[in-house]
Amino acid sequence: MYHYKEVKKPNRFLGKLFLALCRKYLNYKVKIHIEKNDTKKLFPPYLVLGNHVTYWDPFLVNMFLDEPMCYLAAAVYFRNPILRYFLNSAGSIPKKKFMTHYSPIKRLLKAKENGRILGIFPEGERKWDGTTDEMVFHSTAKIIKKLNVPVVTVTIKGGYLAYPRWARVSRKGKVNLSYQLCFTKEETQRFSLEEIEKRVREQLEHDEVAYQRKTYNRYVGKNLAESLEHLLYICPQCHSFNSLVSQGNRLTCQKCQYGIIYNQYGFLDAIRKKLYFDNLRDWNRWQNQFLRELIVNKIKKHQAKVILEDSLVDILQGTFEDAFQKMGEGRLWLNEKGLHFTIEEGMKYRFKLEHITGLNVQFHAVLEFNYKEDIFRFHFQNPHISAYKWVQAIHYAKNEMTMIINKQLEVPRKLDACM
Repeated sequence: MYHYKEVKKPNRFLGKLFLALCRKYLNYKVKIHIEKNDTKKLFPPYLVLGNHVTYWDPFLVNMFLDEPMCYLAAAVYFRNPILRYFLNSAGSIPKKKFMTHYSPIKRLLKAKENGRILGIFPEGERKWDGTTDEMVFHSTAKIIKKLNVPVVTVTIKGGYLAYPRWARVSRKGKVNLSYQLCFTKEETQRFSLEEIEKRVREQLEHDEVAYQRKTYNRYVGKNLAESLEHLLYICPQCHSFNSLVSQGNRLTCQKCQYGIIYNQYGFLDAIRKKLYFDNLRDWNRWQNQFLRELIVNKIKKHQAKVILEDSLVDILQGTFEDAFQKMGEGRLWLNEKGLHFTIEEGMKYRFKLEHITGLNVQFHAVLEFNYKEDIFRFHFQNPHISAYKWVQAIHYAKNEMTMIINKQLEVPRKLDACM
């Protein structure tokens, strides 16, 4: 069992050293500019909320604060002994839905008592296309009420272009940070949950494409399109899945030869005459809508025996406390009854959609989710397969089946009401 350190204030000297190293490394990687910093007027404890676009976000945000921040970190990072040491040194709080012994809220309250700077990324995961989701911040509003401390929002602009979630390497370019006081301590108690939620959403909202159309900053690097197929999984010309392959600055469909060049400004240029989308956001929105409609139509027309499938997939099983172990190699497929995995030897796994939680992508292209008390991971042997595609597909299938079940339950209720 992992043991977590108390969320006390870190040693002042070690804290300053840690922040100095962060500044040195990140200033080497990107060009950082501070637009505004309202934290200069604040003294801990206070809460920092940020939009989430890169691996670096906790360190980027922390660079311009006076001491290491105590932030909620994904529990997956605590499985690595080296990362766990640094996370524990900063008093980070592991966050996982099935964790009961180490309640994140209780630890946040303890950190507040110890005068810490608290940090949360409400979106929960890095964005795939640089755009803040139209998400609900209701749980964040509740935390703000409970903590009763000043709240600062940090908007990271250009971070996605410097290190896109789908990319394996970063690129050199400008990243702007803006630290804005969102609520005073008094306002957190005076405002309603709905008012708090609305203001947090407004201050964290960011669209990297719209931002880049105004600023047109350059982001320089090698092989800029490498691994872009981890985000883009449908060709807009022939509508085929798993056919897009990246090389250098290019992404090309192996079926119809449609292709684009990802340029230094984060926009797309046509290899030939036709260009369906000049940016990743619009391509991503189109493909997700295409996938959703495909799944909904198959389920409604009872053609959902196999909605989606990929072969040459490794299945791994573990828990938060136990290491992952490979259970076999086989075929992953989705239908209206759930997610299925068939091992070559004949063993079958079936995951009911309603029991799948914590659905996400780890390490660029590893599908992961919680199923009851276990965690399952799926490694795709084909490096061009998108795990993000599977996250979206499972999400859409789960939503559609929930709607169908709810409609079926409404009929008896209406009959009972009429009798």
